[in-house]
Amino acid sequence: MGGLGSGGQNNKGRGRVEGRQYLDASRLKKFGLLVDGKTSELTWRDQNGVRCSKIRVHGGRSQIRLDYKWRRGDGPWTQHEESIAIDWNTRHLGGEQPYFFCPRCRMRVKRLYEGTRYLCRPCHSLVHASTQEQRGNRAWRRACKLRRRVGAQIGLDAPVGQKPKGMHGKTFDLIVDEIFAIEDEINDEFDRAMATWRSRAARR
Repeated sequence: MGGLGSGGQNNKGRGRVEGRQYLDASRLKKFGLLVDGKTSELTWRDQNGVRCSKIRVHGGRSQIRLDYKWRRGDGPWTQHEESIAIDWNTRHLGGEQPYFFCPRCRMRVKRLYEGTRYLCRPCHSLVHASTQEQRGNRAWRRACKLRRRVGAQIGLDAPVGQKPKGMHGKTFDLIVDEIFAIEDEINDEFDRAMATWRSRAARR
């Protein structure tokens, strides 16, 4: 179902989505829990495979009920019970997509994240780790992703090599051009940072 964790914090105290325990509407549907009368206990495990949390889900098509214990830090465990309304959306190619209604703001969402209550990401003030990265880090992550796509070595200004079998030549050229443009930007950012550092060092 997803990992359990406190989530990272940035300097403004906002938690990160990554590492947070969550409920996913599509997975509950896959597990057969969005039908009336179905009940199951879901468990989460830490990085060592040790069970660290559990939650009982009483299923239903229009709503589900959650029974779970929660605590802050090393504080005492508190028993919680929460009902979550379910909405269904018909897909264009057939079938239905379930959504939760956040118990606090009533926004329709696919995931609810753990806390004293299971709420949507904005209600828990959670952000994605990528939004907390510096510009250069995001650029480097993008360059690495593109290099893996074309089977190139990972490394700033490393050789790209030949076009992968089955990839269109125009697509390959566009990806390579983007890699070089991103890495030029990274190099320029590094040069600007070094120039700033030298200027400050000279003033001292």
